[in-house]
Amino acid sequence: MLLLAGGGLLWWSPWQTAPADEEGDEPDEVVQLAPGEWPVMKPSPLDQLDPALIPPEERVAGQPDELVAVLGTHRGRHTGAIYCLAYSPDGKQIASGGRDGVVRLWDSQSLVELAVFNIGNEGKEDAPVTALGFSPDGKRLAVGAAEPGRVQLWDLSGSNPTVEAVVEFGEAWVYCLGFTPDGALLAVGVGQSVLPDPHGDFQGRRTLTI
Repeated sequence: MLLLAGGGLLWWSPWQTAPADEEGDEPDEVVQLAPGEWPVMKPSPLDQLDPALIPPEERVAGQPDELVAVLGTHRGRHTGAIYCLAYSPDGKQIASGGRDGVVRLWDSQSLVELAVFNIGNEGKEDAPVTALGFSPDGKRLAVGAAEPGRVQLWDLSGSNPTVEAVVEFGEAWVYCLGFTPDGALLAVGVGQSVLPDPHGDFQGRRTLTI
């Protein structure tokens, strides 16, 4: 039987013999099993756990079929080291990005996961999400990444976020980014500062010397 506690799995075998509590106490008789024979499970209060009662928000990829309960919660857990965070202008959403190369969007009040953005770095080593920024109207999310360095512009206005535009920076890491107050330009720091046009396919970039 499997229980999930704080993100870790607990394996409990109700047929195991309990150890002796004090010196001189004898454990229960050990039953010899024939080859291929399985032990008879003893009744347990855990038998009353119903997997159907696990809340949908606690169901995540990779959980075993034998899981019967979740102790604690997955809310607000990015699963990997977090490198960057961004609040939406209205304060209702939080975006997180990290070493796992994934961007996650959360409800800021409940920390329930709303969406996962696969930017193409998932599963790669040393290919983290390094910078995040919402547009002033909250309808776009700029995502900076490394290995290769690039910025993706995600449209959040629909029910399913989609990529609007991508600009590549080769081997340079994207360290920071931010929209201008009118949302017309996006500043990106990649060892040099640039102002790409966040509309279309990022044509018309200008380089600023600092």
